[in-house]
Amino acid sequence: MPVKVQIECRTAHQNDLDTIAQVWHDSAASSDASPGVVPLAEFRARINIELADAWTLTVALVEGQIVGLLALKIADGVLDQLFVLPSAQRKGVGSLLLKQAMDAMPAGFTLRTASMNTGARSFYERMGLTLVSEGHHPRQGYPICWYGWNVR
Repeated sequence: MPVKVQIECRTAHQNDLDTIAQVWHDSAASSDASPGVVPLAEFRARINIELADAWTLTVALVEGQIVGLLALKIADGVLDQLFVLPSAQRKGVGSLLLKQAMDAMPAGFTLRTASMNTGARSFYERMGLTLVSEGHHPRQGYPICWYGWNVR
């Protein structure tokens, strides 16, 4: 029987940003659709850029340790990033973060994921999101899928 873990979500703090970059990096590198290893420094630099632009950043903690992140662009109705450390996956962390997105954007949102990321696609479909369209990543060119929640 799986052990139930206590998960806490809160707004990210400035002193969390290095850890968030590490979680994002490790989670992205472990996905079944990883387009290659992106240097940790690129993740860290992007966090600063996105926070200055429009991100609302939430972290998930288990036993005081950051194990997941949720980055939203609320004004655009976009769930921009949702990542959970591999060791914390399938324990409710991703579901709780996705619920946070639903609460923050009750009118609906979209998100994109790599077409080959079967784990993420299955998760989003189990959570009630629907495939909206398919295309290519705007910077790297690999195939992506757009999912939507509560969108018309």
